[in-house]
Amino acid sequence: MLRSLTFTKWHVASLLFCLLFIVSYVDAAPDFKRWQIHGFVTQSYTKTTDNQFYGNSSGKGSLDFTEIGINASVKPFSNLQLASQLLSRRAGEIDNGDIKLDFALVDYRLFDDTEFGMGVRVGRVKNPIGFYNETRDVLFTREGIILPQSIYFERARDVSLSSDGFHFYGHLQTPVGLLNGQFGIALPRVSTANTEYALLGDNKPGSFISEPSFVGRLRLDAIDSRLSVAFSYIKLNMEYEPTASEVGFSGNSDVSFDLRIFSIRYNMMKWSFTSEYAQRRFMFTGMPYIPPPANNKVGESLYFQSIYRFSQRWQYIARYDVLFSDRHDRNGEAFVAGISALGQTVSAFSRYAKDFMLGVQLSISPNWMARFEAHSIDGTAWLPSQDNPDPAVTKRYWNMVNVAMSYRF
Repeated sequence: MLRSLTFTKWHVASLLFCLLFIVSYVDAAPDFKRWQIHGFVTQSYTKTTDNQFYGNSSGKGSLDFTEIGINASVKPFSNLQLASQLLSRRAGEIDNGDIKLDFALVDYRLFDDTEFGMGVRVGRVKNPIGFYNETRDVLFTREGIILPQSIYFERARDVSLSSDGFHFYGHLQTPVGLLNGQFGIALPRVSTANTEYALLGDNKPGSFISEPSFVGRLRLDAIDSRLSVAFSYIKLNMEYEPTASEVGFSGNSDVSFDLRIFSIRYNMMKWSFTSEYAQRRFMFTGMPYIPPPANNKVGESLYFQSIYRFSQRWQYIARYDVLFSDRHDRNGEAFVAGISALGQTVSAFSRYAKDFMLGVQLSISPNWMARFEAHSIDGTAWLPSQDNPDPAVTKRYWNMVNVAMSYRF
């Protein structure tokens, strides 16, 4: 039934049902005067020695990374909140600056006190993935100009950022700390060309259709707020519908994506240490674009990150980030051999990426921030194919410099 409805009809129907259900249990008159409106603008410059990231970056550099967003929220009742965000994002060939609905939700808290609380969110809700997915929109709330690409892919941002459905959340105060949980049944955002690029390497004639999927995270924050640990799990389901011109398809063409992330962070007075480890399983059924053995593989990601706060205005960040497309073929040689047998050519370094980054942040004021970071990269596994349509000209070793300025209100 979910698949037979368009997003607009399903989304509006869900919101109206939720609102009617909630309002029927509220006796007080609504107060729509408690509005909050915020926005942000970020402009970045990217320069690479080879390969392209956020536009034509290997020449004189690229200014093709701009984020402009505005969000609003209102609490008509003490336990009911409505929130939404519109975003215009230009990121090379990945995003063209069109205005998108990042999230739009109704949040109703069933119970809420310091010891225990629970609630439900319905609409387009941000996916609880790792530490940073829900705050990746704004430069002020993410660690670095770009997040660790082994986990928070820029090229697959739409499908990972948010989904359309129901999320239940809650918190419980335990003797060791605050336990938070969020679990949802939702439809992933798979209708964009970026999803096809991320999964199939190109914009194919057919299209993906989302199917009911699961997303969830458990997080424990210690009483002294020093240690945080989390486990995230996502199972995304989708079906590919080919056009009449596409050959080689028989029966259903399904894609299943399982993601498990283990996250840990330790905070000190001036230092913060963060690490996240992820395993990703891709399963393609009836998809001639993804031949065996690539149609069933497990990828692996890991990063270590440290932040040192020199003062309230200055901080540095260092990160080592590793991605393997197949944890059983980390150097890509087995994949190259299999593809060569099919008459195709691919580089082994397209199957992994190792990124060492150093950066610095200047908090100019509560509303202004500047960042600089330098990357030394071995491999191209997370390089966007939209910016690099000819993989034969990509280079294994490449460097990247990013400079960004951001304003928020």
